[in-house]
Amino acid sequence: ISLSNFRSMLDISRSIPITQTPTGTAQLFSFISTDGKAQLSIPKDTKIEVDGQQVNSISIKISDNRILEETSVFHTVVPFGYVAYDIEPDKASIEPNIILTVNYDEGLMPQKFSEDYLRIATFDHTSNKWIVLPTTIDTERNTLTTNLTHFSHYTPVWSSVPAVIPLREGHLFSAMP
Repeated sequence: ISLSNFRSMLDISRSIPITQTPTGTAQLFSFISTDGKAQLSIPKDTKIEVDGQQVNSISIKISDNRILEETSVFHTVVPFGYVAYDIEPDKASIEPNIILTVNYDEGLMPQKFSEDYLRIATFDHTSNKWIVLPTTIDTERNTLTTNLTHFSHYTPVWSSVPAVIPLREGHLFSAMP
């Protein structure tokens, strides 16, 4: 089996239908990724549109670290974990914001790293870079929460890092370009 075939087997997606009225979503609902670690909370009367047309379904695709490898993420932030969440449909506008909460495993954190630097980042396809979003950190529940204005790829990251980071014993990673 090739590496690319193995990676595509890792991609897991979940879609849900949504009902919208002229004012937006018909009810408050939450949507959880198949790994149980990402949750979208969508308030009642949220308008979700693509090119002025109401959206009738939303999906969260769990992608392996391929998007992290193929982008310049390492020049500005360091990914925490090896999963990116691709929330679709692409180019959907959202009004008002919806809430994305991602659970993290502090047991995966390298020594001397603080949870205080964890953030959620979104991928900007125009600049081909990850943009760190304002994030609320709940260290008791091990969650990161941010507001979304659009759908894209999202992943947990460390936003402030030293020039050289010990990822695991005997391995170093430079965060500088």
